[in-house]
Amino acid sequence: MKRILAPAFLCSSLLVAKSVPIKASLSLGKNSDIVIIKKSKSRHFSKKGKAVKIFDQTLWHSDNSLLQEAKHHLGKAYTWGAVGPATFDCSGFVCYVCKKKGIELPRTSTMQAQVGKKVDRSKLKAGDLLFFDTSKKKTGEITHVGIYLGNGKFIHASSAKKKVMISSLSKRFYSKRFRIARRLGE
Repeated sequence: MKRILAPAFLCSSLLVAKSVPIKASLSLGKNSDIVIIKKSKSRHFSKKGKAVKIFDQTLWHSDNSLLQEAKHHLGKAYTWGAVGPATFDCSGFVCYVCKKKGIELPRTSTMQAQVGKKVDRSKLKAGDLLFFDTSKKKTGEITHVGIYLGNGKFIHASSAKKKVMISSLSKRFYSKRFRIARRLGE
């Protein structure tokens, strides 16, 4: 049985890992890096027949290359809707960093919050994605995303500070607005 990870709704290509068992009929596409999901009763999928990019990085959290890639962009400018490499918005930053490591994610933070295994805040590991509601009205919707670095810190493209920066998860603003964490590759 293949183990894969994908959001509840699918984009053009998705993350696939060796961690979550699924019940689906899989077949290889023309490119050996593509698997076609024909049918799935798993809560991790909907819409059959979409292409899914294979992600075989079993050492996701012990591999610092993702975090190094993220830190490489510290100080770069925030621009709403930008996907890099010169400027980023928050989800564009996460998308870009993950793509550099061979991982395709949906474009928006709302869609990214559907990918991976939900993780309790007390059990965060470096590399986990953190999602927040940073809206003024605090509606509970996901509006911001960052990558957890460990020791209570995360890296993100901040619209308030207009740059990619490292922030503390214990800072009141982020602590009160934290909504969910997701783990990729497990």
